[in-house]
Amino acid sequence: MVYFEFKEHDGIIVKWNIELDVDKLKEIRKEAIENCSDIYHHEHKILITEEENKLANRYYRNKKVKVLEDDPEKCILTFDEYVYPRLIKLIDDLLDGDAHVVSEIISPVETNQNYYDESLKKLDEEISLIDNYNFDLKIRKLSQLRDLVAEAKANENKKNISKYYQLVRESLNLEFIDEIEYSEVYRVMNFFDMPCDEVIKTK
Repeated sequence: MVYFEFKEHDGIIVKWNIELDVDKLKEIRKEAIENCSDIYHHEHKILITEEENKLANRYYRNKKVKVLEDDPEKCILTFDEYVYPRLIKLIDDLLDGDAHVVSEIISPVETNQNYYDESLKKLDEEISLIDNYNFDLKIRKLSQLRDLVAEAKANENKKNISKYYQLVRESLNLEFIDEIEYSEVYRVMNFFDMPCDEVIKTK
């Protein structure tokens, strides 16, 4: 796989050959899903015929279906949805031969900030300011607090994603091929009237 790195400060484009450790990447992918996914608990009252559609295109676990005794056509569906970190898509793209994602793996845009403590504190403060006689609003906000506490608890063991970016970088073997001044590429861009990406693709 060929990767072109634009070093803007130096004004050059570096051409690398990349060899992937496919088995290692798959192992990292699996571990990152287990340790870094956001987990959201869902509970829905739906028609039994809607059950599978409700789970379509979701990564879910711990699925439970409870048919309602008073309405056998409906059920309570509960499950945990796993929202994968962006790194998983980057790994998948790498495995599909897309070298463009290497720059983001080297300089990640994904952060590891956890806002649960801040969000819980803010919501708790909001609730304390609500008049106790404003029953509907108070109950609604308390319900939100209950769900947020449950979500925070489900994600309390979530690990730092930066570790897995580092592991992916270490699994890539970059071999220097050549480099070229960006000004030379720019001349070619003007000559053929095409953007830099197209010039590189037609190399």
